[in-house]
Amino acid sequence: MNKIGRQMKVKNMASSIKKQVNRYFNGAPTSRLIVTVECELVDKLDSMIKRRGGDYSHPCFGNRAEFVRQAIAEKLEREQRQVRTVVRG
Repeated sequence: MNKIGRQMKVKNMASSIKKQVNRYFNGAPTSRLIVTVECELVDKLDSMIKRRGGDYSHPCFGNRAEFVRQAIAEKLEREQRQVRTVVRG
């Protein structure tokens, strides 16, 4: 690899590492997760999180990504509880 190629690789690596740390996560490493879902599901989600008279202070209000992040965290927690229950069972 020539010198320019190495410089570009180092520059790209530095910027990709920077993208993995998001200030909203208090410096914790992050990763992008792209999901494909039915349009009908997106419409229902948008309707719910952007509802007039909704709770503007809720972190999910108008924020699909935060809704999905919280949904994943809640689902993982439920699954882990079920596994612990079965193992103790």
